[in-house]
Amino acid sequence: MATVTGETKVWHKVTLDFEAPQDFSEDPSTFRDYRLDVTFTNSDTGEVLTIPGFFAADGNAANSNATSGNIWSVNFNPPSEGNWTYTASFRTGEDIAATTFADAPNAGTAVSFIDGETGTINVTASDKTGDDFRAKGMILQDEGTHYLQYQGDGDYFVRGGPGIPENFLANTDFDNTANGRHDYSTHVSSFEAGDPTWDGGKGEAVIGAVNYLADQGLNTIYLLTNTAGGDGQDVSPWTLDASTVAKNDNGLTAAELDQFSTYDVSKLSQWEIVFDHMDEKGIYKNLLLQETENDQLLNNGTNASGTSLSVERLVYMREMVARFGHNNGIQWNMGEENTNTDQQRADMAEYLKAVDAYDHLTVIHTFPRDHDEVYEPLLDEQDFDGPSFQTTANQIRNLTEEWRDASAEAGNPFVISWDEDSSNNGIVDPYSNDPDSANEQTLRDGFWGMLTAGGSGGNWYFKGSSGHSLDQNYDTFEAHESVWTWTAAATHFFNTYIPFWDMEQADGLTSDGDDYVMAQEGQYYVIYLPYGEAGNVQLNLGDQGGETFDVFWYNPRTGGDLIPAGQIEGGGVRQIGGAPSETAKDWVLLVRNVDAPE
Repeated sequence: MATVTGETKVWHKVTLDFEAPQDFSEDPSTFRDYRLDVTFTNSDTGEVLTIPGFFAADGNAANSNATSGNIWSVNFNPPSEGNWTYTASFRTGEDIAATTFADAPNAGTAVSFIDGETGTINVTASDKTGDDFRAKGMILQDEGTHYLQYQGDGDYFVRGGPGIPENFLANTDFDNTANGRHDYSTHVSSFEAGDPTWDGGKGEAVIGAVNYLADQGLNTIYLLTNTAGGDGQDVSPWTLDASTVAKNDNGLTAAELDQFSTYDVSKLSQWEIVFDHMDEKGIYKNLLLQETENDQLLNNGTNASGTSLSVERLVYMREMVARFGHNNGIQWNMGEENTNTDQQRADMAEYLKAVDAYDHLTVIHTFPRDHDEVYEPLLDEQDFDGPSFQTTANQIRNLTEEWRDASAEAGNPFVISWDEDSSNNGIVDPYSNDPDSANEQTLRDGFWGMLTAGGSGGNWYFKGSSGHSLDQNYDTFEAHESVWTWTAAATHFFNTYIPFWDMEQADGLTSDGDDYVMAQEGQYYVIYLPYGEAGNVQLNLGDQGGETFDVFWYNPRTGGDLIPAGQIEGGGVRQIGGAPSETAKDWVLLVRNVDAPE
């Protein structure tokens, strides 16, 4: 019977360790020719989830740095209370790990010492509170809508946070990390007693960086799990030295391909500690599996039947899902500035959905010029969930509306995010911290524009005034504290004050052509007023005769509480006076029916 560790509570990680009578090692055959899956069934509700497992060396590799051992593990995140019975399937066969249990449950042959093992876990209610994702549940798409939703309490979720450094995992405290250029030393002071570390106290700085982001009110981060052959050449889930893989390499030899099937167990275990801590601190992971410089890297690998994808690519995706798919706050981003084929994108989405029992969001990032080329063929792909836009602040609102409508019409509503500004508005020098600067104004305007059009949030990419990208060597998040402040103000407003999932773009309700309006008519009206527009607002409430509305101002630069500004009556066009202070700057108006929930 498996050894069970972790808190056996809803939305918590519960790890099952299976002990084999023989040792395995970090070898291609271990990761390709063995496949562990565990099927969990809630005897009270009838729910069934099949979760992929992984080779865990000695079961403590994050601390022991072990490269061999006899432990195979599964990370389970129970979505409901009750008695969960489990049954293990452990099978071997050539490249069996590239297949899924759903498609081929009896592939290969059974390995008797784990295959068929059963047991029961009693799962109780979560005892967590606040921003901890374990308090609210896994964040998944609310099917039929364009939004993310906590599966526990049913609340919806808009996200915002850093998109730099993309090589966040190039940290000196992770095992075998070539060019470990990030030490995050300025964030050691944010490390708290009781926070996790590994290998004799490593990780305080990177854990402190996560704490700092959470303390700023941010709730997402953008990071790559593979930069081998890419920009940074410093992040890799494999045992290979990422710095030795030539940039843009797509002609790997058979011997080289073996390296892309040999996973670094201790490093992945250390990443898992950080990702789990992000979950506890309320940080949603926009996890990118590749970038434009290396997305052809695995194309020339071993052929896999019935798919355009190589065995190496399939095993890679399976390993990421097995290791991290238990996270409440994570999405699979299939590539940054992606150049794979239409069929490869569709096959990647299909495979990720087949191996991930939790149905996390599956998205892809593109060059600005490629939106139509990449996303149109995916409109009918039900396993694909939405665009990760690279575009300008001036375009994001229109793009959000365009693809929101197109995907709804196709019967596959996209969850839409803005994950990289592609213009010079992304030039925000470190430590400039000026929310009134032209570029911060423009980015903030774009962010509110996409949110009021039905977007779900995004991540910030920056350059310095020299034009040099900050996505590689950025090490101190304090350098953009003003951006974090107004980003958190926006997500807090949406996640706290309005039912945005029931609201729509409604710009025609005001006479100002420069503001952004979102409404659930008769109940809630949100008006974002850019610089110079907050002096006189005229809101058409002509269809709301007999209704009374409370009026509030909200500061999008600093956040804080709603500022009451009296009441207005429905039944006509109503004039709302100027902002409470700094009337030349941007402001947000909330007009709420007195009978609507606060």
